[in-house]
Amino acid sequence: MGEWSGLTLPMASMTHHYLVTDAVPAFQDLDTELPVVRDDAKVSGYIRMEQKSGLIGIYEKANPNAVWIDHCPWEAENELFEADYDRITPWLENAMERMPVLAELGIKREVHSAISQPPDGNPLIGPVAGTKNYWCCCGTQIGIG
Repeated sequence: MGEWSGLTLPMASMTHHYLVTDAVPAFQDLDTELPVVRDDAKVSGYIRMEQKSGLIGIYEKANPNAVWIDHCPWEAENELFEADYDRITPWLENAMERMPVLAELGIKREVHSAISQPPDGNPLIGPVAGTKNYWCCCGTQIGIG
């Protein structure tokens, strides 16, 4: 989008994992959804309810995995990659420690895809220096934003 406006924005396609657990027995009788837990330091992401299951999302802000270095191909609309448990195991273990109710459950769904964000993993939001009436709102980690 920046290139269409004559700007070069510091964005990269980095991989993001999210894992959905088996149903959580403690969630079965709840009438409301629990709040999202965000923990960038230990989980590098978030933990939340996904219907009556748990969901652990890992953004890997430290040493992220970039894909499509030159550009994201237009045909990569919903590209999925094999889960890389070797990469995410430390974050996943921290998530289980942070939310012990998920620790004894299996993983019923794994999603590993690319997400566009600045190289430091933080959102790029605000006015663009030297450009009148042009604001950016990108790299916002949609699931949380």
